[in-house]
Amino acid sequence: MRWKDRLRTLRAYLFPGEAETDPGFREEVDRASVRALRTIGWINLLMPTTGLVVHVLAQWIEPIQHNPVYPWTVLAFLILGGATLSLAETGWARTRARWLTLANGFLSGVLLVTFDLVGGGAEMAELRSFLNMVVVLLIGTAIVPALPWQILLLGGGLGLFHFCAAGLSANAGWTAQVSLHHYAGLDVILLLCVALAALNYRKLYETYRAHRNEIETHERLLISENAALLGKLAATISHELNSPLGAVNSALDSLARLENRREQNALDDAVRTHELHQTLIVTAQSSLAGMRQAIARMQRFTNLDRSEAHDVDLKQLLSDVTMLLEPEWAGRVELKMSCGELPRVTVRPQQISAVLAKLIQNAIQASSPRGKVELSADCRNGSVEVMVRDHGPGFSPEDAAVLFEPGFRVRDGRVKAGRWGLFSSRQVLREHGGELAIRTDPGQGATMVLTLPRESPLARP
Repeated sequence: MRWKDRLRTLRAYLFPGEAETDPGFREEVDRASVRALRTIGWINLLMPTTGLVVHVLAQWIEPIQHNPVYPWTVLAFLILGGATLSLAETGWARTRARWLTLANGFLSGVLLVTFDLVGGGAEMAELRSFLNMVVVLLIGTAIVPALPWQILLLGGGLGLFHFCAAGLSANAGWTAQVSLHHYAGLDVILLLCVALAALNYRKLYETYRAHRNEIETHERLLISENAALLGKLAATISHELNSPLGAVNSALDSLARLENRREQNALDDAVRTHELHQTLIVTAQSSLAGMRQAIARMQRFTNLDRSEAHDVDLKQLLSDVTMLLEPEWAGRVELKMSCGELPRVTVRPQQISAVLAKLIQNAIQASSPRGKVELSADCRNGSVEVMVRDHGPGFSPEDAAVLFEPGFRVRDGRVKAGRWGLFSSRQVLREHGGELAIRTDPGQGATMVLTLPRESPLARP
C-alpha cells in the first residue's frame, strides 16, 4: 500500500491534471507564463549584446579568427528578443504564453546549435553547442511554469535537433564526426530538468491553494462580520417600523370612530370632519411610505447574502451602510457624507458593504467624542474613489507601513492576532480590481481610500 501511495504521489507530480482543471490556477499559470515570456525576451536581447561586448574586449586583448556567422547570431537573437517582447504585450499571447515561451526556448536552442556548428574554424564547436543547448533547457525549466512532459518534449526536441545538426556538420567537414557516446549524459540532465519542473509546478500550485484558502478564510471573516451587521439592521428596521405602524393604527382607529359618529354629527361639523379625514389620510400615507422605505432597505441588505457579483448603486450602498451604523455614531460623532455622481459598479455587495462598515467603524473608534467622520465618494481617473476620514490621532509612517499586514499583539497577557480586518478588506478590494490605501500624518487623522474600477474584472465572463 505504501508503494502504491508513493506511485500515486509521483504520478501527481509528473502529471498534475487536477491543477490544470482549476480556472483560477490556470490564470495564475498564464500570468507566470507572461512574466517568463518577457524574461526570456530580455535574455534574447541581453545575451548577444553582452556576448558582443566580451568578444570585442577579448579580440582586442587576444586576437583570433572568429566564426564568420557570429554577427548573424547577434542579429538573429536581437530580432527574436524584440519580437518576443512585442508579442508578450498582446492579448492574444496571454493565454498562450507558456507554449510561446517553450517555442522561444526551442528556437533559441536551434539558433545557438546552428551558429555554433556552421562555418567551421571554431574549436570545440560541438561541445560548445551541446553546453548552449543544456543552458537553454535549464533556463526554460527555471522560469517557465511548464508541465514535466512539456520540459521532456523541449529537451528531447533539442537533443534530436542537435544530433541531426551535428551529423550534417560533420559530413560537411565543419566539425568532428558525431558519436552517440557524446549524448550519454543528456538523459541524466533531461531527467533532472523534468524533476525540477515537476517540483516547481507543484510548489506553484501549493502556493496558489494556500493563498486561495487564506482568501476564503478572510472572506468568511467578513461574512461573519456582515452577519452581525445584519442583526443590527433587524433591530434598526424593527424600530423604524414601530413608529409608522403605530401611526397607521392610530389613524385607522380614528377613521373608524369618525365613521361611527358621522350620522350623529350635525351639518355644521361636516367641514371639520372632512379636515380630520384628510389629516388622517395624509398621516397614514406618510407612515406607509416610511414603511415601504424601511422594507426596501431591508430587501437590499437581505439580498447581500448572494455571493455572485452584480451591478449596484454605490451611493445607495453607502447610504444604507451609514444608516445601519447609526446606533454606533449617532450622538457620539458627527458623520458627514458627500457623494458626486457615481456610476453603477459591478461588485459583490456583501463583501463591499462589510469593508465599508469596517472602515467607518474604525473611523468612529479613532475619533474623539463629538468628533467628525467624513465619508465622500467621487470618480477620479476612471475609477470610483471612496474616502473615509477621521480626525483622530493618525498613524506614524512606521505604523502606516504595516497597517494592512496581519500581525500579533499582546493584550491581558495573551497574544492575539491583529489587523486581520484591514488585511481582509484590502484582499477583497484587490479581487475586485481595486485597492485600499491610507493617507495619514501623526496628529492629523487618517483617510482610508477605497478605489474600485468602473469596469470590474468580476464583470468579465
